[in-house]
Amino acid sequence: MAQIDAALDWDAIASKRAEDIESGRDLSYRTVLVPTLLQLSGRPCGSRVLDVGCGSGFVSRLYARMACEVVGIDPSAESIRIARTLTTGTIKNLTFIHSDLEGYLAGSPDLCDLVLANMTTPCVADLDSFLGLVASVLRVDGRFVMTTIHPTFWPVYCGYAHQEWFSYFEEIAVSMQFGISLRPDYGHATTHIHRPLHRYIQALTSVGLTVDALAEPRPEATAEALYPVPWKYPRFLALSCRKSSMRAGLSAGAS
Repeated sequence: MAQIDAALDWDAIASKRAEDIESGRDLSYRTVLVPTLLQLSGRPCGSRVLDVGCGSGFVSRLYARMACEVVGIDPSAESIRIARTLTTGTIKNLTFIHSDLEGYLAGSPDLCDLVLANMTTPCVADLDSFLGLVASVLRVDGRFVMTTIHPTFWPVYCGYAHQEWFSYFEEIAVSMQFGISLRPDYGHATTHIHRPLHRYIQALTSVGLTVDALAEPRPEATAEALYPVPWKYPRFLALSCRKSSMRAGLSAGAS
């Protein structure tokens, strides 16, 4: 599978993404993904939250209203620049850092109660390594909440499900024009990675993250009416996981 450079991908469209998210034009982001994150994570009062792949910071800012401390990280320098501009230093418990997860953890940060990855894993080339890093920064019994493209139906929506090169059972890097329902063409191609559902479950389990909730979210009827094409199938998948004490004990014993 080809390597991808998520930073370059998102640098190129960061300003359009921020504009569409802040204005609400990105219907799925505002009416599907964000409500699902909140539902699965609960209200993290007094918690330390890490938002991995924070983009322009909308989710980070939202959680900063509830949590004790929020850190948003992203490998896209332009996304972080926009996130900092939108915050303008007015939210004292929120920090944005230009980094991928591996680089952030090299600084030995404090452990987190909640890690969020909103549509981040489709841009991660090595899922096992990424989830291992997520587990390492979580406290025992901490929660990891992720949203991703639906492995069964996203290929249908994007029109490549029946292509000869596509196989549901394989991990495949797919490069195509980025777009949303109300802005179908951003004028730039990005790369996402298709993975079958069992790969996510296998990778999460192997690092001691136990899935305790799975959702196939869809918009409420009033929001769905705004889409040019009705939702016949789910477009996204969301998972909520806990870090088990058994895995933490094994890690401590190994050290």
